[in-house]
Amino acid sequence: MVKLALLGAGRIGQVHARAISMIADAQLKYVFDPIVEAANAIVDSHGAIAASMDEILGDPDVQAVLICTPSDQHADQIQRSVIAGKAVFCEKPISTDVDTTCETLKVVDENQGCLMLGFQRRFDSHFSALKAKLDDKTMGSLEQLLIISRDPAPPPYDYMKSSGGLFKDMMIHDFDMARWLLDEKVTSIYAVGEALVDGKTSSHGQDIDTASVLMTTETNKQVTILNSRRASVGYDQRVEAHCANGTLQVNSVRETNLVISNALGIAERPLENFFMTRYQDAYRNEIEHFVTAIKKSLTPMVSGKDGLEALVLAEAAGKSLREGRPITIGYS
Repeated sequence: MVKLALLGAGRIGQVHARAISMIADAQLKYVFDPIVEAANAIVDSHGAIAASMDEILGDPDVQAVLICTPSDQHADQIQRSVIAGKAVFCEKPISTDVDTTCETLKVVDENQGCLMLGFQRRFDSHFSALKAKLDDKTMGSLEQLLIISRDPAPPPYDYMKSSGGLFKDMMIHDFDMARWLLDEKVTSIYAVGEALVDGKTSSHGQDIDTASVLMTTETNKQVTILNSRRASVGYDQRVEAHCANGTLQVNSVRETNLVISNALGIAERPLENFFMTRYQDAYRNEIEHFVTAIKKSLTPMVSGKDGLEALVLAEAAGKSLREGRPITIGYS
């Protein structure tokens, strides 16, 4: 039985607590959250013990921690956890700062730590099927990749200001998806963006809410990423991979597959309207993968380096937007 501790009992922490409860060989022993009511909700629903971080890291029975706290706490908590000998699952990002991310990964390496990043889309069955088809080479070489991510509505302004911005908060998932599907390095990036959904986004949220990015790779593949903080149809998540022998598509997921056909026409159900319901199976799959990695001493599929390289692309997109030119991506 792998015994786990949860740091952060907000909405994503609740999702992971639920996922742990569905894994036969995993147990949530502790939960930490400075908001007592949030911690107690996990205690009541999953039988965990509310504890301080020092108590959690000092318990030799705890093999791993799941970090679901605010982003500005991630780096410090990762470092403390790996120094204490715990495996770590952390929601993105490690940090919104590249230097801090590199320092944290250095601590992980020095302590031979296990760190997995929460890019849950890699564990979605639809995207995994597309990845498997690309890997079997029957479609020929990938030439163009289109990734569309549009949220139903913008987050609060205060969240925007603390999130690192659209590229680091929202599009970072698409950067990781692109890297995973391409399986080669991105060499240049050009970004445009604006506050088209809400003009106050730039002044009150210090951010943009609409962005388009064009990237090229070391073999000249083309990648387009489109993001918007508004989608009247619901949670719009699509990927299209155009290859030499055909095209692969994953469309947005609907609430149900019901199609109604009658004299008035053909109607389908609305799209899922929230990322936690759209990816509920993926969240469970990624935690199950993390637990398996701990039990079998395996390297997780999503590493800290994946988080760093997605952040490098997000930084470059921001620089491109500010300077109005393509940015060449350098790798150290």
